Amino acid sequence: MELRRPRLADKATVLEMMAEFENSQSAHDGGFWDTENFVYEEWLETNMQKEMGINLPENRVPSIQFVSFDDVQGLQVAKEKNIKKALVTCSVNNPASRAVILANGGLIEDVRDGVERYWIGVANE
Repeated sequence: MELRRPRLADKATVLEMMAEFENSQSAHDGGFWDTENFVYEEWLETNMQKEMGINLPENRVPSIQFVSFDDVQGLQVAKEKNIKKALVTCSVNNPASRAVILANGGLIEDVRDGVERYWIGVANE
C-alpha cells in the first residue's frame, strides 16, 4: 500500500474510488467530496493550500490529504516535516481503520458526530 498525496495523474483512479464508495454506500472517513460539485483539479489546489496553511478557517490548522494507492506511510511524511503528532480519524463503524490507527500508536482524543479522533506521535523528540 502506498499512502501519499494525490496527483493530477491520479484523477481517474481517485474518481473511480469515489464512485466505488458512493455505489456501495460506504463511509468515507475524512471524505473530501461533494458528489454534486466535485472538481478534481480544484480539490488538488485546495489540498495544497491546506498543507501550506493558506486560506484556512480561523479554527483550523494545516493538514495533508493522503490517499491510499499502494508502500509509503503518510506518517513518515509528517515526521520529515517535523510534525510532532498527527490527528487521524475514522468512523465509529470502521473497525479495520481503528485497528490500523491503534497499531500505529493512536491515542483516542474523543468521538465527534460518529468520527473517532486519534493522535499519533510521529516526530523524534
